[in-house]
Amino acid sequence: HHMLDIINPGDYFSVVDYTDMALKIIDEVFERGNTPIIVGGTGFYIDSLLYNYNLPDVKANANLRNELESKSQDELFTILESLDFDFATRHNNLEFKNNPHRLMRAIEIATELGKIPKLNKEKRFSDEKYDIEIIQTGTPRDILKQKINLRLLERIEAGMIEEIQNIKKKYSLSFPY
Repeated sequence: HHMLDIINPGDYFSVVDYTDMALKIIDEVFERGNTPIIVGGTGFYIDSLLYNYNLPDVKANANLRNELESKSQDELFTILESLDFDFATRHNNLEFKNNPHRLMRAIEIATELGKIPKLNKEKRFSDEKYDIEIIQTGTPRDILKQKINLRLLERIEAGMIEEIQNIKKKYSLSFPY
């Protein structure tokens, strides 16, 4: 197993950091004559391994994030439009507009670089060298949400709140819960 407990809560860790670290480990696994198996994660993080997106390496901007946190999703989208109208136009959908984290990240990138570069999705691994097989559960989204909600309630009953409070104390974190 690799990449378990690799950062502390509250530390910055982007998809660029994840991809760089995971690709090194994948190479090490191949060098030992083994087959790497990637398990879990969000679709975008898995895609970042399969495709070379040329992601911008823009670090989190705590001051900007603090300024943006009080803004509504509509206000965030308006800010994004003013920074990179073309990107905002391409991402003018509810899935993007209803995700304040994605909106703030896009604003961070556009603020630092002047605009958000296109991802240029290209295959990272050649078919001749790697035999890649993707296995998904195929669970319908509504069933998946029900399962996630049930698991969350079970974790809360099992002491998740106390666990979070202990982590906050251990790492001197200051988030509201």
